[in-house]
Amino acid sequence: MTRQTTLLAGSTLALGLMLSLPSFAQETKQDPVTPPVGERVGEKVDDAVDSIKRGVSNAGEAIRESFEKAKLSVHNMGVGARVYGRLHWDKSLTNANINVDIDKNGVAILKGAVTNALAKAKAVELARDTVGVTNVVDQLTIAQVPATGTVPAPRTRVPAPAPAPAPTQP
Repeated sequence: MTRQTTLLAGSTLALGLMLSLPSFAQETKQDPVTPPVGERVGEKVDDAVDSIKRGVSNAGEAIRESFEKAKLSVHNMGVGARVYGRLHWDKSLTNANINVDIDKNGVAILKGAVTNALAKAKAVELARDTVGVTNVVDQLTIAQVPATGTVPAPRTRVPAPAPAPAPTQP
């Protein structure tokens, strides 16, 4: 038991005993219908203990539920990080702008834009093959290349200039 539970149990027990003391001080003779003081105190203590047990049980269940939620959240963060890493480091997706969301069931939702259909298929495949992903929802679009009317010139290699001849002596 935790310190807080122990304090709660002790406080409840003390309260039960304090409530029974005034009736004990006033009682001078035993009534055959009224149970003895010791039995009444015992019943109050038993009730207090049962109440504490119910409280501890409820607190334990709440802690278990919170732990499971936290565990699932951490797991989903880990799955999202794995998917993001695979998409981020793939060379065919260098110009892609992809956001990854993972829901509580391990479903990866891909949003954003890629350069072509091959890149889109690659992103979906990488996400689907990631450990922890149960399904992939593809919400990716193919980005349109702006039409400028000009075609960029191909890059050519310009040779380096030849070294100058060495000076001659007269």
